[in-house]
Amino acid sequence: MSTNESEKPLKILVSGDVEGKLGDLYSRVKSIQSKVGKFDILFCVGEFFAQDESENSEIFEYISNPSLVPIQTYVLGPNQSSRYKYFYDKSGCDLCADKIIYLGPKGTYNTVNGLNIVYLSGFEKKNQSFKKLKTSDDSDSEEYSEFDLKDIEAIINNSEKRSPGECIDILLTNQWPKNVENLSNQELENKQKSEYFGSELVAYLAQKLKPRYHFSASQNFFFERIPYRNHQVLLEKEKHMTRFLGLAKVNKSNKPKFLYAFNILPAKKFDYIELVRQTANPISSDNPYSSSFNLKNEDGSKYFGDHDAQPSLQYFYDADYIQKMNELQEQEMLKQKRKLEAMQKQAQEPCWFCLGGSKVERQYIVSVGDKCYLAYAKGALNKDHLLIIPINHVQSSVQAEQELMEEIAKYKLALAKFFKSKKKCVLFYERNYRTKHMQIQVYGIRADKTYLLKDAFMSMAQDQDICLNEIPQMTNLKQIMEPNRPFFYLEIPNEELHDGSRGEMDTTRYLCEIRGGFPINFGRDVMASELLLNCADRIDWKECVVSLEEEKKMTQDFRNEFKMFDPAL
Repeated sequence: MSTNESEKPLKILVSGDVEGKLGDLYSRVKSIQSKVGKFDILFCVGEFFAQDESENSEIFEYISNPSLVPIQTYVLGPNQSSRYKYFYDKSGCDLCADKIIYLGPKGTYNTVNGLNIVYLSGFEKKNQSFKKLKTSDDSDSEEYSEFDLKDIEAIINNSEKRSPGECIDILLTNQWPKNVENLSNQELENKQKSEYFGSELVAYLAQKLKPRYHFSASQNFFFERIPYRNHQVLLEKEKHMTRFLGLAKVNKSNKPKFLYAFNILPAKKFDYIELVRQTANPISSDNPYSSSFNLKNEDGSKYFGDHDAQPSLQYFYDADYIQKMNELQEQEMLKQKRKLEAMQKQAQEPCWFCLGGSKVERQYIVSVGDKCYLAYAKGALNKDHLLIIPINHVQSSVQAEQELMEEIAKYKLALAKFFKSKKKCVLFYERNYRTKHMQIQVYGIRADKTYLLKDAFMSMAQDQDICLNEIPQMTNLKQIMEPNRPFFYLEIPNEELHDGSRGEMDTTRYLCEIRGGFPINFGRDVMASELLLNCADRIDWKECVVSLEEEKKMTQDFRNEFKMFDPAL
């Protein structure tokens, strides 16, 4: 069946370990819902209750007053077996008048909307030396709530009963899968990993189920992996991709990030081909999990699952498909050759943006650093529209040296602080397409419109058939983009304004890898839309150019206001 345009995606929230801090979690949920509307479901992964009963007072207060619960909440079982005392039925139960529901240690749950959920509580069973969890005061140790190979087999066997073509929408596991960071260029430091970090059984489960989303917790940091493929390119039929996210423990500031929001339409609402198309992402990797797991039966012998088909020694290739791929590759190479020739021709012409060049219009310059400068955009959309530009000739941020990017980051932070002082937020984007000198567009906008930015860009991207993919926080643009590949890169501030005391910015980043044409005014069109600045009559920059005297005055006024924030001073 194909998707019905009237079908609305479900709005889902997933949190990391609550550990009794339900008030902080629900406060954050209510804050988000007040800005972007109600969400359908909240899933809590990891420990829901704290060990000490006195630290669970916030949970007990909500249980006593169900009307205060702001969202339908589902929780997983504990990692420490002693915490089962807070669940009156270990196999699953209603904790709060059908508002807070404990799913159980493991199993499958289907929502009334058709969302297919698989969940697994606890940690992988290890040897006796690992089985005890020391408490902070070295008193009686706590035993883990554990799962073993039989539990994993039961989940896999149950999931195989679903209809052909139907896939798991969300996998929730308290413990991370082992080696999930493999092939992602997103390294995790050893100091971030606790002694129970990474389960081979969870990795095996994820490989077999191939969920669209996989969430884990029990570690106090946030990690969003680039999507990974569930098939071998050219050797297997294309399948949907999987996104993995590790969530931190609930805290007051959401730093590190403990709450993740996303929209999802249940897989059963799609034709599978359509599902594959919608989950496809150019920023992706091969499957991180080894095809040969070192799993053991209870007697110590190597485990072979009944559903683990042995790989054939002979591969069968689709000759027509290979020929088509070769033709597409040749076409792409020809395009690249033409682009290279055009770039070489452009390189011989004077540059409008190199600060030492003859064509620079200096009346726009606000501030000059060691590696880059800040200037008004010619034909600016409004008085809060500027550019961050490298002093020397650089094509894009992917080709920029580290020192330049560090100084650009200082300017971005300074602009965030400046606009915050004006009760505004700031966004940045870079279009490395049909340009020969790197320019980062800067827009200030009223802070109360922050929550509209994502919807505005995504809506226009959909209208213009542009694929904007969110980039995981720990991913560097240089890791995923080839130096000469055209792209559109966007940084949108999150709900709160930037906290200058942290010396960093809280943004969500998006990337469009341009493979064909691209509307060069895309970013400006979005900002000029009715939803944001509402100035459609100023989309054409040529219609916004003012006199030289007005340009000088506008620049000087901004320079005076920006002076106390200017990193170059």
